[in-house]
Amino acid sequence: MTRVKKRSQAGIGAVLIGVLFVYLGDQIGEARRDVVDGALPMEATVIGTSVERVVDHHPEQGRRVTFYPRVSYRYTVDGQAYRNESIWPVTSTGGEASWAKAFLRDFPVGSRVDGWYQPEAPEQSFLIKGVPWLSWMAIGFGAIFVAIGVVDMLRQRR
Repeated sequence: MTRVKKRSQAGIGAVLIGVLFVYLGDQIGEARRDVVDGALPMEATVIGTSVERVVDHHPEQGRRVTFYPRVSYRYTVDGQAYRNESIWPVTSTGGEASWAKAFLRDFPVGSRVDGWYQPEAPEQSFLIKGVPWLSWMAIGFGAIFVAIGVVDMLRQRR
């Protein structure tokens, strides 16, 4: 196989990988929008917080530790009491221990916080509507791959 053909295939491969990541990022965002758009507001009371430590073992990357903030809260919908721990509508966000602890400062035990619930399933609720970083990260990562692939293919035409 010629050097030009290999480079051309690399450009096409980069574009395809980029499109896949953009698609996955959009799907994550769409799932979030589906949940958030129909949610109704409610007021919740924080009944507990904690930081969950999760250890993952990856063959290439080795051991990785991620810390997830956890918020337990209770709320009432139409006279029915509920309890939940979902902070975000679709995905959970983790990071360093210091980040997770700092995040929980906004949720002191006993405080009243705004949240949202699903009217057709009031037991499903969340506290933060924000766009999950994973969606935007996947879209951005994909866009970079698409750009690299397009530039590589355009170089082949010269």
